[in-house]
Amino acid sequence: MSKKQRIVVSSITFLVILYIGLTHYASDVAKARIDAAIAKQGPHVTFHYGTVSYNIFTQHTVIRAVSLRGPNMAAPVFAKEVIIRRIDLDSPKPTYVSFDILGIELEPSALGKEAAAELAALGYVGPWASDVTIDMDCLVEKRELMTHMRYAAKDVGSLRLDFVLGNLDYTAAKPEAVMASLFNCALKQAEMAYVDASLIERIFKQNAAKQGMDLPTYKKQLAGQLDAALQHSPKPLPQALASALKQFVENPRQLTISANPASPVSFMELLKAGTPEAVANLLALDITS
Repeated sequence: MSKKQRIVVSSITFLVILYIGLTHYASDVAKARIDAAIAKQGPHVTFHYGTVSYNIFTQHTVIRAVSLRGPNMAAPVFAKEVIIRRIDLDSPKPTYVSFDILGIELEPSALGKEAAAELAALGYVGPWASDVTIDMDCLVEKRELMTHMRYAAKDVGSLRLDFVLGNLDYTAAKPEAVMASLFNCALKQAEMAYVDASLIERIFKQNAAKQGMDLPTYKKQLAGQLDAALQHSPKPLPQALASALKQFVENPRQLTISANPASPVSFMELLKAGTPEAVANLLALDITS
C-alpha cells in the first residue's frame, strides 16, 4: 500500500470513528433530555421506551418502542417510533415542535367497553394502527400560531388539519388572561381534509343493514333526507356547501373544508355570527367533495 493510500484509509477511518463518537454522544444527550422531560410529567403519566438515537446529519431524534399511559387510560398506547424533527427545549415556553409518531397501536379496550363494542360491530378487531404528524410554530413577534396536523389510521381514513391563528397573547400567564386571549385570537386561514379508507362506508353499511336496505338504496335515502333538511331549515347553508355535503354522502371518499377570510376572524365574531350561512360567509368557507 502506497503512502497516499495509507493516508486516505487513515482519513476515512478517522472520519468513521469521529461520526460514531459524535452520534453516540449526541444520542446520550438526547436521551438525557428526554428523561428530564419525562420526569417533569409526574407519576400520573407512565412513559417507557427502548432506545434513543440522534442523526447528526438530519438532526432528528428517534425514540423506538414507545409505551405511554395517561391517568385516565384503560390501557397503554404503543408506537414503533417517535421521530422528533424539531423541538425547542431551551425556551421557558417552547416556540416550535415537529414530530412524527409512527406505528401507533391502540387496543380498542383502551377507549372503553362501549367504544370497543362499536368498533367491533364495524368490523375493526385487534389494535388500531395509525400514524400522527404534528408541526407547530409560535411566531411570538407576529403573535401567530401556525399548525399542521395529520392523523392516518389503517382501514379507517386520514384527517389533515392546517390553520393559522393570529392576535395571540403569548405573555398571558393567569388562567383568566389565557381564556381572554383565546376568545380574542383570530383565525387567519384553515383547511381540513378527510380521506376515507372505509370508515364511512362501514357506517353506511351497518345503518343500511339495520334498516333492511342495500347500500345504494340507503345512500339515496340519506341524500334525500339531507337535501330535505337543508331546504326546510330556517337557517340554511349556502347551496355550494350543501351540494358538496350531499355529494360526500353519495360518494364518501374525500371532503375538504377550507376557510380563507378576507381579514382574520376572532372566535368572538364567530359566536356572534348567529346562522350557519353567516359563519360560512364570514370565513369564506369552501367545501369540496
